[in-house]
Amino acid sequence: MEKSVFLIDGGYLSFVSKFIGKGKHIRFKIGGFAKNISIRTGLNCERIFYYTSPPYQSPNPTNEENKRKANYDRFIRKLKIINYPKIIVREGRCQKIKNEYSQKGVDTLITMDLLKIS
Repeated sequence: MEKSVFLIDGGYLSFVSKFIGKGKHIRFKIGGFAKNISIRTGLNCERIFYYTSPPYQSPNPTNEENKRKANYDRFIRKLKIINYPKIIVREGRCQKIKNEYSQKGVDTLITMDLLKIS
């Protein structure tokens, strides 16, 4: 059976999940998601690269920012303990520009890993 590697942009996956869920995020397991796609295509999911950015933290974080960061840290810890398929978390950064938040560096990390894998 041929091997497969998944590269998942967490920010985009979150956007799609919320769109499909009509405003609410759909809950699912990332490892199961990748394994199901692999099985349906006759491939063996060897590992998953999950790209994301920690939530924005101001110089003096608010309670909301601290709570968001704690939830993020808990989510990342859970991802990192999954052994099959192995999930490798790659983090960019979150930047606030004119009250809009956006991920920075994630696309570059994906491109770098694509080059290494191929």
